[in-house]
Amino acid sequence: MQGLGLGVLSVSSMGALVGCQSSGTRSGDAGLGPVDAAPDGDSPVMDAGSACADTDVCLDISDPGNAVLQAVDGWGIVDAGFDRLMIVRTADAGADAFAVVSSICPHARCDVDYRASTHDLPCYCHGSLFGLDGSLRRGPALTGLRQYSWEFDGTQLMIHTA
Repeated sequence: MQGLGLGVLSVSSMGALVGCQSSGTRSGDAGLGPVDAAPDGDSPVMDAGSACADTDVCLDISDPGNAVLQAVDGWGIVDAGFDRLMIVRTADAGADAFAVVSSICPHARCDVDYRASTHDLPCYCHGSLFGLDGSLRRGPALTGLRQYSWEFDGTQLMIHTA
């Protein structure tokens, strides 16, 4: 299901939402590269998550602002302060319902995108390609993306960041 595209969340100590532009450089994110070549379109900006434990990030998937993560192939980015987290809904339920990895390409610190047609994470700055598990499929990046573990109770997605 294409077209669900990009949502941006921000989780900070104040829970502030970071805006997103559909092309160019993401607002509020100096140092991250362009996102002009995203093939799967844009979706509404999702609501901010919250810190649910000292080292965890929680998202209420039932919140209308996070609706993009209710459907398979929906995805968004959470600005967690220490990292930007790419969250992709990969299945309706079960142990593989979500993929959560760093959205920052280790090559030049550009954000990766989710490509639903091939279920991978391309970096459009210089052509690196990653699997949903963060594995490096093609350089110039030399390493993969950091993978985060998570728990999902049907409504709350808890991302373990420690």
